[in-house]
Amino acid sequence: MPAHVTRALYASDVTWSGRVLVNEDATLCPPLVVHMVCMSLGYMVADSLLMVMFVPLRDWKMVLHHTAAIWGSLNVIGRPVGMRFGNTWFLMELSTPFVHMRLILHTLGYRRSLLYKVNGVAMLVVFFLCRITTILVFVDVIPHMKTGELYKVGSGVLINMFVLTPIFYVMNIFWFIKICKGAYRVLYSPKMNTE
Repeated sequence: MPAHVTRALYASDVTWSGRVLVNEDATLCPPLVVHMVCMSLGYMVADSLLMVMFVPLRDWKMVLHHTAAIWGSLNVIGRPVGMRFGNTWFLMELSTPFVHMRLILHTLGYRRSLLYKVNGVAMLVVFFLCRITTILVFVDVIPHMKTGELYKVGSGVLINMFVLTPIFYVMNIFWFIKICKGAYRVLYSPKMNTE
């Protein structure tokens, strides 16, 4: 879990500080980003192997998520360009510790505790800030599409940007709606079962 936070904090610093957004070069990719992608790839492969070995962990949404992430990571390692937009993938990971904490508390039977509710609200806020608002960063690709420079970066990067990234955004919107419904049930309907 600390690796998620480290990668996400670096991406947030690079993306929101303007060091990458101000730079007009769509092909900018610092070596540290490639290192973080390699760490993410290792995590995704290990998690995918756990899903193969243990049936209770299998979920088609997570299989889709991990497959897209592994493919995208391999594209970045093969041709590290366009990380202005790829850093939003790391920003998405800031919500992962809250998601894991929710699963742990739920499994241990603390669904009615104050900690569960506080974590749920924090998860909702961080998920919105890091997974939904980052969709707006993707709008920054439009000027590069008009100049044609974006189409010179290679097919792997274009697949990441125009196929995999929208898949992640759709999944994030789907999960955010589920989180909102769950938060409403937990906070405002205490008599309902939260499972």
